[in-house]
Amino acid sequence: MNPIEPFWQEAVVSAIEGVVAVGFLGFAAEVVTRRAQRRREENQVKLELVNQMTEAANALYLATQRHWRAVRHNPAANEPTASSRVAVEEQYQKTRTVGFVIEKRLEILFENQEARKNWHAAMDLLTITHYQVIGKEGRANLLLLKQNAGGQHSMLTYEILKEINLDPPRRRKRLLDAYRERLDNALNAVLTARLRPIHKIPRGTVVAEHPDPELYPET
Repeated sequence: MNPIEPFWQEAVVSAIEGVVAVGFLGFAAEVVTRRAQRRREENQVKLELVNQMTEAANALYLATQRHWRAVRHNPAANEPTASSRVAVEEQYQKTRTVGFVIEKRLEILFENQEARKNWHAAMDLLTITHYQVIGKEGRANLLLLKQNAGGQHSMLTYEILKEINLDPPRRRKRLLDAYRERLDNALNAVLTARLRPIHKIPRGTVVAEHPDPELYPET
């Protein structure tokens, strides 16, 4: 047996091992890079959702507060209160439309539906607030309360909503606290939950028709 053979065999084996090691390291680096990229993209989607949710909800909430202050300081019908009423109605339509689109995105993007449920509840509580500030004596009608009561809507019972509805406008802290809690829960759920993998997104997802705001009469 040629004594040089083992040396060449060892050299070939070492070379092969080196190539395999380099290839494995390259593959591992590619996997790590892809995962980091996916995390960045996922975080970007989440941050965009959080910004959209916060802006949409706060825009309507602030509009309702501006109108409530205008009515409180000018109880009689006048130009400032009429202008404020138009502004809050317009913002309500915008927030309801944007809010509905956000809810569908939450439903599609997350297997865990906590974000969608809490966002829906926050929108229902804002709807009640809206119709309170434009309603007679600062109250929403009972049909509206019934439509927005329960675990699939505001997460408050009809009885509690009726109690809150009878509170003087200045003392409706319970409604505001419930709204803030639902919104915070929705935002936290977006930031902590994992996005649904592309292949698990339901096929043929149907976007339901936007609820007609006329279903919520003012009086």
